[in-house]
Amino acid sequence: MRKYKHYTPMYLSRLVIVVLLLTFGTGLKAQTDQLKSEDVIGTWLLDYNKSKQTMAENVKKQLSVMETAQRKQVEDSYLDRELVFEEDGVLTILLKDGTNIKANWTLDEISQVITIKDAGGKSRTYTIPEYRNNKLVLRVRTNSTQTLPFITEWHLKKQ
Repeated sequence: MRKYKHYTPMYLSRLVIVVLLLTFGTGLKAQTDQLKSEDVIGTWLLDYNKSKQTMAENVKKQLSVMETAQRKQVEDSYLDRELVFEEDGVLTILLKDGTNIKANWTLDEISQVITIKDAGGKSRTYTIPEYRNNKLVLRVRTNSTQTLPFITEWHLKKQ
C-alpha cells in the first residue's frame, strides 16, 4: 500500500501564494519591454487626456482656477504635441501653434532613463515606467532645483 503525503492547509496556502506571485510577476514583465534607442526614433504623439489624468490634484486645482485665456494657453501647449526623436540625438517638439522646440535626447538603455537637454543647456530626466506596443510613458524624475511642468507623466503613442 502506497502512502500519500498529507499537506497542511498552511503549506497549500503558501504554495498558492508562490504560484500567484510567479504568475503575476511574469505578467507584469510581459507588459513592459526593454526600450532601446532605435525604438525611440520616430514621431510620437502626446495623449493629452491620458496625461492630464495623471496630474497631481494640486496642479489640477491650480489649472482650474486660472483665467480662461491662460488655461487655454497651457492646454494648447500640450494638445496635439508631437515629439520627433531623431537618430542623431536631436529632439524636435512640435506644438499645436506651429512652434518648434529643439533639444537633444539620450537614452540610458540599462537604467531605462531618457534625458532631454534644451537649447539653454537645462536637462530634465524621465523614467520609463511603461513601453509596449508603440506606447511609451515618460515620467519626470523630480529634482528639487527644477520647477515641475504641469504634466509630469507623458503618455505617448508612436505615429
